[in-house]
Order: sequence, then C-alpha cells, then structure tokens
Amino acid sequence: MKDEELNKIIDILEINGSEEHGYFDLDYERVNTKGEEFSACIRTNKDGIVLFAKELLISLKTMNNLKEKNEVIKIEGKDWLGYDIKDMCSLIQPIYKNRSEINISKPYKSSFKDNLVGWSFMFLLGVMIVLSIIGIIQIIN
Repeated sequence: MKDEELNKIIDILEINGSEEHGYFDLDYERVNTKGEEFSACIRTNKDGIVLFAKELLISLKTMNNLKEKNEVIKIEGKDWLGYDIKDMCSLIQPIYKNRSEINISKPYKSSFKDNLVGWSFMFLLGVMIVLSIIGIIQIIN
C-alpha cells in the first residue's frame, strides 16, 4: 500500500479508537472454547483492536520507508497496550519474502524416539514387579 492510502486509514482509525478506553494485551490463562483448549489469548476491547490495527499500519508505513532491510520496528503503544504484549510482541522483524519462501516452524510433536526411554523404563519396572511377585509366591510355597 502507498503511504497516502495508509495515512487515510490511520487517520480514520485514530478518530475511532480511544486511547483512554482502549485495552490490548496477552492473557496466559488457559482458555476453553467450543471444545478446544488454548494456552494463551489476546484480551482486548473494541478500542484496543482499533488502536492495535492503527499501530500495525504505522509499522507497515515504516517498513515501506526503511533504509536498512534488517532494521526492527517497535510498536509504540501507550497506556492502552498491556505489559505482557509490550514484553513479548512489541517488536516487528520485517521479512521481505513470500510465505512460500519462508521456513515456517511447526509446533513440536513428540516422536517414538522421544518416548522410548520412558516406555523402556515403564516396561522394566513392570517386569521387575512381576518377577518380585513370582519370587514372593515361590518363597511362600
């Protein structure tokens, strides 16, 4: 998008978002909704969403005008931006590639090798218990 287009949208969002009433932050309480459980979520009100969208568009405008391609962009949310999101997500690292060119990390899933030690230990423990019971029965007889 061109800077003129971004400026128009930013001005509209600035008029419609109240910094006095806005709130946008991360929440790490487990959330269960419609049968799915999530470990974190965004807590926000309407003004917070509008203000965060404005900050993202300002970041896009900054990204368009960066001199150095490896420069990091900081989201400058004021009091409406919560502490957790300021700590965790207030920096943007621009990437000048399409999604197909980016190596996207996938969530880690444990494999058979990861579980092998635990299952081996459980198997040996089970064998020891069974042999102990057989030994006790032999002693009693």
